[in-house]
Amino acid sequence: MYLPTDLSTWLKVVGALSVGIGSLLLAWRVKAILQWVVSCLVAHEQSIEQLAKLAANQQQTQPIGKRTPITVLRYSWISLNR
Repeated sequence: MYLPTDLSTWLKVVGALSVGIGSLLLAWRVKAILQWVVSCLVAHEQSIEQLAKLAANQQQTQPIGKRTPITVLRYSWISLNR
């Protein structure tokens, strides 16, 4: 196996590895942010649905979500900081 001996080649290899690792970290971060956004949208949709049922004098099937956004934010903060 051939290993380069000059510094410029090693710097190129280290740079390429750094870019690869950075790309993987960015993709993981985007995935976590998208999960957070989806969780917030689900909580928002649930609250709107229950408020619409309340306005139409229908039986609520779930709570309006007084604590749901706080819970979503708490769990998203944990997932983003893993």
